[in-house]
Amino acid sequence: MKSRRLLALLAIPALLLAGCAGQEAERAPLTKGVDEAAKAALPQDIRDAGVLNVAVDYPYPPFASDDENGNPMGLDIDLAYALGEKLDIKVNINKQPFDTAVASLQANTNDIILSGMNDTLERQKTLDFIEYLHAGFAIAVPAGNPKGISEVLDLCGLTIASQKASTTGDILVGISEECKAAGKAEVKMHELATVPDSNTALQAGNVDGFIGDAPIMAFLAETSGDGKAVELLEFPELPKGFDPVFTGIGVLKSDEGLSEAILLAMKSIEEEGTYDELLKRSGLEQYRVERIDVNLAEN
Repeated sequence: MKSRRLLALLAIPALLLAGCAGQEAERAPLTKGVDEAAKAALPQDIRDAGVLNVAVDYPYPPFASDDENGNPMGLDIDLAYALGEKLDIKVNINKQPFDTAVASLQANTNDIILSGMNDTLERQKTLDFIEYLHAGFAIAVPAGNPKGISEVLDLCGLTIASQKASTTGDILVGISEECKAAGKAEVKMHELATVPDSNTALQAGNVDGFIGDAPIMAFLAETSGDGKAVELLEFPELPKGFDPVFTGIGVLKSDEGLSEAILLAMKSIEEEGTYDELLKRSGLEQYRVERIDVNLAEN
């Protein structure tokens, strides 16, 4: 197996071409500096490699997107660089399709996933999650709600888009089960690579709606067509949205030392107040976790 150090060196040309490397030097500090306990916990092979490689699937605002100058921005981007400051190590933000993010860790091309990934018991078989958000899911439809959807069973028979490999697909399967039990047609699930792809499909009339993480959907509702293109459905029986879940930083279970280092760094980021500052910066304050911890998903 190739070492992380060698893989980091091999990856440099590709990262430079992608415009993802070197961004860290241009950014103002986000935290109050190195956390010595977190730094000491960082595995030696990553320290020797001299870089923490972070898998991020974007555009995925407000978690990750590019600003007008092509530089990555958003909560996940900020947290990645904040972790680098706490661990005293350079950070590479590597664009990675969501459905191959776990494989990139297993191949040692990335060290952690910071990509709005929801903590599930199935994913916990492979990953540990250092939690940083707690939010549900929402469904967007064209502005004016032309299908007149007012309750969950009104989704029966409609075509709803979701992101490939996301837990949103499981929610649609659950809704379909409710539809079948009520003697109605199942929801037609249309999987696409990204949330922006789903938004495009909706506005092109190829789907009736699309489902995604509530923070993402709220951002899209506010920004698509100057806030006039789509709206979020509100269900009286689900005042907080569908199935609130934890979102965490993914680390392979075999990387226990790395999980400990990330946990300590995140706790330091929280204790000094930077965590709340970064949530506010991205408009995600309402989704803060009560405590920074590991693997909070439950049955």
